[in-house]
Amino acid sequence: MSNSENSSPSILNSSPQINRYSEMGFWQFTFITSLVTIFFPWYLILNTIQRGVEDTKLLVIAMAKDWIQTIIIIAFTLIVIVALGIYFLVKYFPTF
Repeated sequence: MSNSENSSPSILNSSPQINRYSEMGFWQFTFITSLVTIFFPWYLILNTIQRGVEDTKLLVIAMAKDWIQTIIIIAFTLIVIVALGIYFLVKYFPTF
């Protein structure tokens, strides 16, 4: 084999990493998120030492996705409640 065949980047050879935190059940992930929140930043420091930087990145990414999803759901719910409130105000109090 030539040297050029062996010098392929390791990124191409590695399989995609599965985020085990995204695959967790609701209650298990809620428990871990609560621990991270209660013991912040110590939990992240200990997780980095014990499980490594990559696992800590996966945890933070999963928490960020969960937070963004929660914000979107809350915003959508508030928009629906406000829209329904305006609709019923206009419908039942037309001179208001």
